[in-house]
Amino acid sequence: MNDPIVAGELELPPGNYVSIAVTDNGEGMSKDVVAHAFEPFYTTKDVGAGTGLGLSMVYGFALQSGGGVSLSSVAGEGTTVVLYLPKLDDDALIDSDNVPIRHVAAGAEDILVVEDDADMRRIAAESLERLGYRVTVAADGPEAIAILEQGAEFDLLLTDIRLPNGMPGADVARRARTLSPTLSVVFMTGYAETARVGAAELGEDAILLRKPFRRIELARALNRALLRDAEARDGV
Repeated sequence: MNDPIVAGELELPPGNYVSIAVTDNGEGMSKDVVAHAFEPFYTTKDVGAGTGLGLSMVYGFALQSGGGVSLSSVAGEGTTVVLYLPKLDDDALIDSDNVPIRHVAAGAEDILVVEDDADMRRIAAESLERLGYRVTVAADGPEAIAILEQGAEFDLLLTDIRLPNGMPGADVARRARTLSPTLSVVFMTGYAETARVGAAELGEDAILLRKPFRRIELARALNRALLRDAEARDGV
């Protein structure tokens, strides 16, 4: 039997956890594939056949819930993914999908979303619309700037950091703010990119939303940016 290849090490605080394991008997993964398995948009499928968001969303959900995920694979024998989630007491159970969002989301502003991945762009737009925002989307920086140059007005720019066609998110934000100085900005980035992004690129006060994100996290990031900039304009 081959030795299993393991992705990452779990560093969970002491406590009670519920584990859910999913195992297949497929081809297994190579060492290189396992190393990148949790990265957003990483996929071994053909173009158009997969988004690469499946495992990364599971990974994000687990970490955001205070748990973790382990992945082990044996070439020619299959793969096992184990999800660890903190066990809650019955008294701690609440309607967490509705209560926080109702108190966080403003839901009245116009948002410009800049994201080159079509699936992620759709997910972001649908999440914003469910929160009550009015949404316009652009696939890259030049398209976003063209929309602004046509006179469209927005309250906030939600842009990915890594964008094609020679205009990364930081440049989009700078150019957008020359056209609309009061525009609030929230940046989106994947797990693998987070460590490489610094204040020199985005600015000391940049608000960074790590993908994949939950709707509540999206709502909080937007509210934080809008409230902060409103207070700055009012001199609070």
